[in-house]
Amino acid sequence: MLALDFETGGRRAGVGTGLLDGNAVHEECERVAAMVAPRFSISSVVDERARTVRIHAGDWRAAIALVVLSISPTIP
Repeated sequence: MLALDFETGGRRAGVGTGLLDGNAVHEECERVAAMVAPRFSISSVVDERARTVRIHAGDWRAAIALVVLSISPTIP
């Protein structure tokens, strides 16, 4: 529901791959994750053939930020 814009029938502005600031889906996931205070996470990037091309691990917020930085040049 957070990703949908019911007025236009499409995706809500600010929601998409690699978008963190202002992304309602990312912000809600981060809010919920903060409730359990994870100490570690593993985030991965896969290519169009579902092959893992990058893995980032460590602090949960830092790992997702590194994934986004690693794919930013390829985000349309």
